[in-house]
Amino acid sequence: MKCFFGIGDINKNIIYMIVGGFIRFFVNLFLEQELLSSILDHPLIMNFSSSLGLMLSFILWIIYKIRNKEIKCCTKTQKYDLVYNDLDKAIKYGKYKWILLSSFIDFIQTMIIDQFCSRCPVNMWIFDIAFISIFAYIIFKIKLYIHHYISIIFIICVGISLDIYLGHYIFNDADYTISILFKFLSEIVLSLGLVIDKYTMEKKFCSPYEICFYHGLINFVLSLIILSFSKQIGLDNYDEFFLNPSMEKFYAFIIFMFTQFIFNIFILIINKNSKFNTLSYFNYANNWTICSIY
Repeated sequence: MKCFFGIGDINKNIIYMIVGGFIRFFVNLFLEQELLSSILDHPLIMNFSSSLGLMLSFILWIIYKIRNKEIKCCTKTQKYDLVYNDLDKAIKYGKYKWILLSSFIDFIQTMIIDQFCSRCPVNMWIFDIAFISIFAYIIFKIKLYIHHYISIIFIICVGISLDIYLGHYIFNDADYTISILFKFLSEIVLSLGLVIDKYTMEKKFCSPYEICFYHGLINFVLSLIILSFSKQIGLDNYDEFFLNPSMEKFYAFIIFMFTQFIFNIFILIINKNSKFNTLSYFNYANNWTICSIY
């Protein structure tokens, strides 16, 4: 007798979404504890920690290039070598300008979150599925259908209702309201960056490990530049972090570094593995939203 209910085919890549979601959950949980509270008020320190974490993907990138080179050597003959190299150069032309753009967007989004929204509990991730879908339509011409719009509206309405029930929306506090607006802006910037990363991987054949590494490297360089005048503009009085050094601060820095690495590389892998069509990319946007719930 057949069962009336089923779960269909399960893609093994769903593990990235689940693990990434739990990593995000534990990061948010620890941020509320004394362990990581020492870096919450220092956006540049958080950005340095995150950047170093993303740069760890250099190891995975090297492994990927070695394995990919071995596959090419086994499958490609000398007859097609010249043609392949010419096409490869043509396809990858301009790759780094897209990486630079997405890295700059990632830096802006990170600084907005760290500077203005680190303690804001409002769940603006509910709008990501809408923003990702809009930017996917602009860049990839991926159209949505009526059931997609219904799903987007449902997710946003449920998310807003949950925040209202939990009392997250407080508009009689000017600073808190500004924090909500900046968090909304950060989700727009984040969604644009995700779609640009997808374009870079899909059209320029860039690996998620390479993008992750350059995100970390460029963010680190930009943070160093801002570091020189951060105290003058009141962005981050980082000296306070280094006063009275302790193992708790060291653990906080390392934990945040590794969790940011795992979460971001998993998001890029999910983005890479999403198929290039309307339904699959909408499902990726939906998966990203579910991953952010944690």
